Amino acid sequence: MNTDPDNSNESLADQAIDWLVLMRSGSVTDAARHQFEAWYGQDDANRQAYAEAEALWGSVAQAVKTTPPANFQPKQFMPFRVCRGEPVWR
Repeated sequence: MNTDPDNSNESLADQAIDWLVLMRSGSVTDAARHQFEAWYGQDDANRQAYAEAEALWGSVAQAVKTTPPANFQPKQFMPFRVCRGEPVWR
């Protein structure tokens, strides 16, 4: 991860996601925490992007915790015919 708060090669959303993952990793150094605080305090757009990343993180966590319905049938990917010895997928 590039923790440079002025990194213009990454979108703001990507930077926010990178920071969120790092900050929740449990292995944040003091230097990285200071860099995050500088990035976060730099602009309202950074704070908004980080809030959106947190909301996305929460949505994913909730989806993972959700139990599928009792009648859920995962699709099986099976070839429906063989052409020249190679399966052709549906």
